[in-house]
Amino acid sequence: MPLIAQAFIFYNVGSEIMKKYDHNSKELLKEKSKLVLELHSISAAAKARVSWFCLDTIGQCRHLLGGHGYSSYSRLGRLYFDHDVNTTWEGDNNMLLFQSSKYVLKEMHKCRQKPNPYSILNFVNEVRLYLSRTLSCLKHGPSKVFLIFKTTRKSMSEDY
Repeated sequence: MPLIAQAFIFYNVGSEIMKKYDHNSKELLKEKSKLVLELHSISAAAKARVSWFCLDTIGQCRHLLGGHGYSSYSRLGRLYFDHDVNTTWEGDNNMLLFQSSKYVLKEMHKCRQKPNPYSILNFVNEVRLYLSRTLSCLKHGPSKVFLIFKTTRKSMSEDY
């Protein structure tokens, strides 16, 4: 999948995680809230995948520029090494994926015993929706993709 399409998907997934957090902030403060475990699992898996994606993308850009990519003027080398730490701090990516997998397997076991409409497994179904939303723009051609990129970039800058 093209890198720009993956970036759109990650942005949309991140936005949905933040919406879920914002809409359920009171629930998150309750003791023994199952939503805390669910959001941790989703955000941990997203952090791991996105940080690896960013590192790979910076590396690809660096290689595509040939010798210029390794020049200090491109700043890609510094960006690569500054970003490399993101795969380990705030939780090593491998451990975060292990935690997420453990939670998903527990939920699957619970669902086999008693179906739960609020399970994390519903998020897996929602991913198809995010993917179809993001990729539906491709059938409209490059101008539509550019417009969506511009709009997303503008909303990203407004979020921060």
